[in-house]
Amino acid sequence: MAGSVTLSAGEINLDAKGLPPGSSFGANVPSSTFAPSSNAGSSHGGLGGYSANNGASDAGITYGDFKDPKFPGAGSGVNVNASFGGGALKLTALGNCAFVSGAKISAKGSYQSAGGSINLNCGGFAGTLGSNALSVRGGDGYAVPIYDGGGALISTTYFGGGGGGRIALVSTGSVGSFAGSFSYPNDPSSLVSLKALVTAQGGSEAHSSYAGGGAGTIYLKHSGQSFGALILDNG
Repeated sequence: MAGSVTLSAGEINLDAKGLPPGSSFGANVPSSTFAPSSNAGSSHGGLGGYSANNGASDAGITYGDFKDPKFPGAGSGVNVNASFGGGALKLTALGNCAFVSGAKISAKGSYQSAGGSINLNCGGFAGTLGSNALSVRGGDGYAVPIYDGGGALISTTYFGGGGGGRIALVSTGSVGSFAGSFSYPNDPSSLVSLKALVTAQGGSEAHSSYAGGGAGTIYLKHSGQSFGALILDNG
């Protein structure tokens, strides 16, 4: 895109617009090759939550490039609350990308599913962000109670949280091109502030038998850097 982009007051909502239940990354997308088991959380930038009794392979594999994310999040296993992963957005602009009046981009996974991708390559970033304004959070784990014919609880089945997705904010300008709420995190205080606004956390656990999802990736880069910065934060 030749000009600048301003997102004002609205939301680009790609929650649960990713890969379907039983599907993940593979030679063809969607693919069932690396899909999670029915109870484990799905993976993308972070590993899905799994049971210590079964092992990490139950959650499938992490996939994608943290510098150039483009894939949607993996769907859940095929089960009672089968759900879709987060969708994917890539935007390239020669001018600034600005967020005003509470604008948001969200590509979260639904229950047990993985977060998606947000990839912004702009001349700079500006504006005021609210909490979780850019988010590719994984879907939360959950519990399903099982009752007998008389209504008495027999047992509870637990499902793991989905892994976080991937976010990349790449500016062709200098460090000063990260302005406003996007101020480049050069110290602990500014890093804490940014992490409240840009999130790629894994979904929470419902029970210790199945873990919450692992943190996804947040990548930042400006023209003065050779490699950029990678943030892994699970809250």
